[in-house]
Order: sequence, then C-alpha cells, then structure tokens
Amino acid sequence: MAAETVYNITIPSTSATLTYSPYVTDNANSGGWQSVCPTNVTFNGTSSWICDPDSAHTTSSYKASFELSFNGVGIHLIGNTTNNLGYDVSLDGFLFPGNFRSNAQLLYSSTGLQPGPHTIALTVRQPALADNPGSVTLKEVVVDAGTGRSRATVMKAVLDDDDPSITYYAPPNGNWTNVNAYPQATQPAGIKSSTFHDSYWTNATATIGFKGVGISVYGACYSHSRYAAYSASIDGTEEIQYDGTVNLYSIGGDVKQRAGNCLRYFKTGLDGDKDHQLVLKVKDMGRLAVDWVEVFTVAGGQQFSNGTGGQPGDSSNVMSNNTRIRIVAGAVSGGIVLILALLTLIVCIRRQRSQPQDILTPAPNQNRIRTQEGASFLSTPFAPNTQANIHETSAMPTWPQPQIPSPITPKRYMTGAPPILSYPSGSAPLASPGLSTMSSYTESSGTGPGCDSAGYQTTEFNYTAPLRPSISRPSYTGRVSSSGPEPGVAFAGGGGMVVSEVGPGMVSRPGYQVHAGSVASPVSSSTSPAPPAYEQIEVPDGLGGARNRAWSRSHPDMLLPLVYVLVWSTIVRAWTYAENGIATMTHYTMDVGTIAACGCTGGSTHYPTAALSSLAYGSDGTVGFGSSCGRCFNLTLLNTFLSEPPFYPNPTKSIVIKVTDLCPAISQWCDATESKLNAGGTWLNFDLVWPSVAIPDDWFPSNESFYGYKDFGVWNVSYQSVSCVDSWAGGHDAAALGSVNNLGDSVCCPADPLAPNGTICPSSGSAPNTGTSGVPGLVPGAGIWMVVSIAASMMTYF
Repeated sequence: MAAETVYNITIPSTSATLTYSPYVTDNANSGGWQSVCPTNVTFNGTSSWICDPDSAHTTSSYKASFELSFNGVGIHLIGNTTNNLGYDVSLDGFLFPGNFRSNAQLLYSSTGLQPGPHTIALTVRQPALADNPGSVTLKEVVVDAGTGRSRATVMKAVLDDDDPSITYYAPPNGNWTNVNAYPQATQPAGIKSSTFHDSYWTNATATIGFKGVGISVYGACYSHSRYAAYSASIDGTEEIQYDGTVNLYSIGGDVKQRAGNCLRYFKTGLDGDKDHQLVLKVKDMGRLAVDWVEVFTVAGGQQFSNGTGGQPGDSSNVMSNNTRIRIVAGAVSGGIVLILALLTLIVCIRRQRSQPQDILTPAPNQNRIRTQEGASFLSTPFAPNTQANIHETSAMPTWPQPQIPSPITPKRYMTGAPPILSYPSGSAPLASPGLSTMSSYTESSGTGPGCDSAGYQTTEFNYTAPLRPSISRPSYTGRVSSSGPEPGVAFAGGGGMVVSEVGPGMVSRPGYQVHAGSVASPVSSSTSPAPPAYEQIEVPDGLGGARNRAWSRSHPDMLLPLVYVLVWSTIVRAWTYAENGIATMTHYTMDVGTIAACGCTGGSTHYPTAALSSLAYGSDGTVGFGSSCGRCFNLTLLNTFLSEPPFYPNPTKSIVIKVTDLCPAISQWCDATESKLNAGGTWLNFDLVWPSVAIPDDWFPSNESFYGYKDFGVWNVSYQSVSCVDSWAGGHDAAALGSVNNLGDSVCCPADPLAPNGTICPSSGSAPNTGTSGVPGLVPGAGIWMVVSIAASMMTYF
C-alpha cells in the first residue's frame, strides 16, 4: 500500500498565524515571549533588527505558551530548550510532556494525524532554579499537509504581488503603495520585483483568485506602536483576524524589528478541483503587506486510503490466543480487586461495630492538601559561550549545553525523506538551514536583542507588583484555547478517538497560595535572569498528613488489607501483552547520551534501543516511565508494510533491543487500545532508534533499483521477550544498565526485568530504585502471593 503524498508548509516564528501568550509589552521585563532577530542594519535612516533569514522566539517564563491552528496530517515544532526547562504539549486536547533535550532541534513532532483541523499548543513549566531558569526557543513550525492521493506530484506556483490574479481595492481617499523589500529578505525563485504592496487604509483589500489544494501569503511584518490588524476570509467563510506587529518586539514606538519573509496567512486541505477566493482586509487602525503568494496543486496519483478499516478474515482483525487469554486474565484480576475491596469494607464495618463509637477518630478531610505538584526538573548552571558580534554576522551563537541531561520523550518520525516538495506521509520534513548553529539566545552583546542577556534589561523587574497585561489581541474565530477543548469533546487523532478531560483554563486548587519569586539582580548576576513569576505555587505545611497519621493510628486493622488491595490494583493496572507475537516496527532518531522517558542511563544509547507503543509501554500518564521500561525483545524483520508489493528480506535480519522510551498514542502506529489495533493491525509497535551508533546505516535491507527508495519506513516484525543480560548487546556493560541515579524515583529502568530478582516498574506512583542492577522488586507471581496474604488477613478478621 503506497503512502499518502504530502507537502509541507514552513511557518516562521514571526508569523502572525502563531499566537504567543503572554507577549512582551513595552520592555523585556514584562515577561513572556520575545522575538530575537540577530542582525542590526540601518534602513531608510532607521536602525533596525532584521529577522531574515534567522530569527526565533524565546521565553523563560512559567506558563508562557504559544498556539497554532492548522489543517494537516503532521506537525513539527522546530527549536530547543536550555537548562532542562520543561514544557508540555497539547495536540487536540491530548496532553503529554515535551522533549526538553538541550541539543535537540525538535521540540515536538507527530505524523499520521487524521486529515482535518487540529490545534497544537506548548506551555512552559516552572523552572527548577529561579536565578538560572534556562529558556524554550521556537524557530519555526512545519505542517505536513495531506493531498488525499498516493504517488502524486505536488507543484508550487509562486505569484508576485503584482500578478494579475491579485486584485487590490482601496476605499475612497485610500491607496496601496509599493514599498522596497526589507534588507536580507529572501524571496523565492521567480520573483523579480524588489517591492511589495502595503496599505494602512481601513477596509482596503487584496483578493486572490486561485485553484489548488493549499495557499500561503507572505508580506513584511514589523514591530511598531501602530496596531497592524488584518483579517482573512476564504470562499466566503467567517473572517479570522490577525495582527502583523504583536509577534515582534518594540520599545517606545520606533521600528525595532523587521521580518521580510513573514507568513501572513496559510490554508491547506482545500479541494484542488474548485476555484477559490481569498480576501485579505485591513482592519481598523491596521496595516497589511502582500509580497508574494504560493499556490499548491496536485497532479496524478491515486486516491489514498489509510487501509485501517480491515476486512473479515484479515490479519488486522485477528488476535492471538495468547493475547486473548492475557486480556481475559486482566479482566478477571480486576474483578478480584473489586471483590477484595468489598470484603475489606465489610471487615472495616464489622470492626467498627465491635468497638465503642465514642473513641473513633473522625475520618480525614477528603480535600487533603497535596504535598507535591507535578515532577521537578533538574537545572544545572552552564558557562555562557563567547558572545557573538551580531552587528557583523547573521549567524546565531552556539547553543549552550547543560551538564546533566534530563528525561525526555523524543518525538518519533521517519527519516530519509528526500529534499523535494512531495514526499511520503511517513517521512519528516527537513529542518531549515542554519538551525543546528542557532542559539537558544541565552546571551547577546551590548544592547542587542538576546533573550537572557543582562544587557538587554532596561529596567529592573518588580516581582512583587502585579503583572502588566499582555498586548491586547483580536479574537481568533474558530480557534481552540491552549488548554484544549471543553471536557468530553472527542477528537480524531493518530487514527483513534481521544476524549479530552481537560477543561479551559487553570483549575484553582484548595490550599494553594500565590507568591512572588525572587532572583538576583540582572546587573550583578552573570547568569540569565529569572522569568516573571506567573502564579508560582507554594504548598502549605502538611495539615493533611497529621490527620492521616491520627486516622491510621486509630484504624491499624484497616491498613494491611487496604495496602494489599492498592498494591494489587497497581500491578494489574498495566495491560498485559503476549511474550511473543507479531508487531509493527518504525524508527526515529535520538542523540547519543539522551535520557529518554524511562530514565535509562545515557550509556544505553550506545546499544540498540527502542520506544514501545503507548498501551504496551504501561504508564497511566502520572509518571514518565512504564511497566515495560528496561525490557528486552528480539525483533525479526518479516516484510515491509507500506510498499507495493511488500518486500521480503532474504536472508532475514534480527536485532535485540531494550525499551527505553515511549511512543505516544498520537501516532497511528502507537495508538492501539485494548479494543483497537494500530494502523498496521497489531497491538504493539517498536519504534527503533535508527540511525544510531549501535546499528549500521545499511542494516535495513532494501531494493532501491525496484522501489526507487531505500527506507521502507514501516515493517512487520516478530518479537520475542528475552533476557537483557543474556541477549542484549549492552547486557554486560555496567554503564548501559539501570537508570540515572540523580533523578531519583522519577525514572525507572531495570537492568533485566526478567531476571530472578529483576525489577518491574509500576505503571504509576513512585519507582523502585533501579539506579543499579539487580535490585529486588515486583516479580511475576507476586500477585498470587498477595491474594493468598489478603485471604489470610480476611480469615483473621472474620
């Protein structure tokens, strides 16, 4: 089955289609996102910072966020973090932690989305160190747009601003003017003029007629005190309003930043056989620029079908007897838990009736105060690099490197896509040139626009005063808030339905207080200043703990059976899969030394590792690790899944991998549930780290002369659970075994879970100590021991 042909739209960080919140107001100390443009030039007598070709948006502020609505089948957030500053990503209301790996180029990536509208948002977590918070930087967003066809060709037509298909209208006494293009603005091939159309007049319009599946409109953006609102409406739909200034930083009303390659509007998912009309309009006190337009059309190919429906008798509707037995066993285990809980309740009631009522301690308040909010993330000092002279070069300074990596969830995507406009949907777009040399903007020279430079601070931020309001933004019609949709709304994502339980806005929790943070003065501190304190949280002293202790002392007879029930519930919580069977296998890239979701040591990356699909991975979402962390599997290639005809390797190849990471359910290959198979018709997907130092680049067999490409993307494999010590290449390397010691119980990566004294990670709660190998822990058969113990306890009570 051939993959869908897709094309990509690159959205620079300066684009008005991105919504940042909060954004800096009149100076950098107001907190939020700041635009970083590295080159200073004098243009028409005005000194300006030029955002072409390199620019980015960066922040160190807690709860700072950005949001984008798009129509497509994939999304890639290009950027990085420093000092392990954490963040969370929301895609159509589905929440998960982001990749805060300091040397990465991807903040997040997801392919295989259902065609249609989506909303993605990123929110910064609270920094671990107030005086050295690090930063989150966004360079650009790449959207994979589907065509609905396979083996098709996507073509792009570039229209200059004076093309006859663009009609300009100005109200009485108004006009459109031709303005010289900004310095360093890079126009696409075919554009000959060095000017663009620009208008300040309210209700002035630019109407573009075209036929195609997608359109992008580019026009200069600028920072200025003037409100630069404009709207867009396609085929008569409701106007969506934008602002061409708020994503650039300005002080005092003078022009400070200019972006010539500014994406004003984009739309994908259109009917390529119909004529379309896009109307861009200047709003009250607004401004609009049109430089060039890109129109995408599709030719040839066949109608694409994702093939996930399945037919009676297909392998996609078949489940092995072994797996059926295990799922039934899980259901029986759940029933046992319920029965034991009821028996415990009966015991407690009987015990209470047999004792004088006046000596019972009242039950604890159910609204107990929590003692911890979320996970903490390490942040270590780093030595700033030598400052770059941004007045002489447009190159960004080198990205700073923290000393200690932290747990991440690397984003998986197929590699090997050729640098052409059309490419298979399983492939990742190429990162923009120059990204690997870009900075996370933790420094700058003089009064340059570096985010974290003390020289950039003009006044001391008052952390005790109320925060200034962010710039007023126009309403965005038809967009979803960054906190996700209303509770209970279902979204189609990654091939399955995801029901959101996330309501809009932050929920206030009882017992929490808001206090202001404190940092060293930017003048005296050699490290970066702290972000503004957006609702920093302080937890009152353990009031609930005293009540719990009093209650437990008065009910010692209730503790043992309750503990048994809770522990047993934790064990059966994780979905159980067959020890051997058929699965799909994809691949993604991960840097050497990366600490992935399980928290396995960086030394494990020198040997074959993989991420496991969400259901089999075994985390309930409260912790990063899962019950399958540290397990090893022998994977044998069977045949390719997406190619036509399937390719059968001869001879076949096998590899033993260790599970170190999570493949999130947002991917159609990793979205299997207990009642639904993945897009490949299997319960499990292994996302192999490849290319890597542990596996040769030519390890996957191919037949390029027949298929025209080497990388097949998705394979059917057979898998078999094996002992890590006996079978995995790193099984006898102490540096590759266990989890990172200094991350405590936030990680769990056993050296060999199948060993006689091996540890199995829980699906929630605190992790056992897996910092060294051979730590005793929960082992197969422990559940039987618990059942017997509970039964004995019940007999004693009765």
